[in-house]
Amino acid sequence: MPLSVRQGKYGEFISGKTMVLSMTNGGSRGLNTMMVNHILNYDFPLDTASYIHRCGRTGRIGTIGDCRVTNFISKIGEVVVVQKIEMAVRKMKPIPLFNLVNNEKRRRRIGNRK
Repeated sequence: MPLSVRQGKYGEFISGKTMVLSMTNGGSRGLNTMMVNHILNYDFPLDTASYIHRCGRTGRIGTIGDCRVTNFISKIGEVVVVQKIEMAVRKMKPIPLFNLVNNEKRRRRIGNRK
């Protein structure tokens, strides 16, 4: 999608004309809005920084209403990370550091050696 179209769609979201905005991982950085109340991660973020940037679109100071994050998970590594994130949030602790990209690369290298 050309930049001008993306900017127009984002403008519609900010103005309230559009209530849902769908974007790639690139949209998780640099968009400063208090309009986001729900993030749906169709593809689970593969590292802590991406998770924080994506989910950080919700719950900004000045946001009205409850904020939620929904994650679709499909791999065992994602399940483990989500469980750790949930536990940290419940205990009001920092989100754990994780990098599923490096874990996946490591598994492939080990698998190729056999």
